[in-house]
Amino acid sequence: NARGLKLLPMLGYTPGWARVTDCYSSKCRPASSSQFADFAAAAAARYASRGVHHWEIWNEPNLIKFWQPSPNPAEYVVFLKAAYAAIKNKDPEAVVISGGLGPISTSEGNIAPREYLLALYEEGASPYFDAVGFHPYSFPVTAGYDARWNAWQQMANRTPSLRSIMEEHGDASKKIWMTEYGAPTGGPGVASAGYYSGERTDHVTEELQA
Repeated sequence: NARGLKLLPMLGYTPGWARVTDCYSSKCRPASSSQFADFAAAAAARYASRGVHHWEIWNEPNLIKFWQPSPNPAEYVVFLKAAYAAIKNKDPEAVVISGGLGPISTSEGNIAPREYLLALYEEGASPYFDAVGFHPYSFPVTAGYDARWNAWQQMANRTPSLRSIMEEHGDASKKIWMTEYGAPTGGPGVASAGYYSGERTDHVTEELQA
């Protein structure tokens, strides 16, 4: 607060006592939406007086790595609804962002961001988020590189795009929040020149990162 910085806390993950049965990772979904809502309410009540009014509900729920035992939009919406109502009850001015979707294709249990967002709408999630969370990684290319797999381009420059899905479901007034983004500058392999050259790159230069 002294430096004028605003926080966006992310609510997740799950301690052992609160997980679904036979799931052994902190990335397992909670067993109880009401318990998750109680946690969200307590967090909102505690930090609203300290200037925290923005909350992101989970991280990359479309990836099997972060929503175990496997991504499930219908399940996620249950927890999103519960958390949204709980947070708004404690802090009516709060802004609730849906879990930032990770860039990935639909395979091996993962669900691509646009497919997942569409499923959220089909499950009735629209009234329960104020913005769509997304992680538009473009590495090893620049954000403006025109490729179907470039997550940055999937926000508005593809058909369909995240934006077009939002508009088609009456959410044109809502924004996409880019809640995670970056490109590594470590080596020791080949540095990307900002476009896909067929080489296996593992970092970019600091100049390209900037």
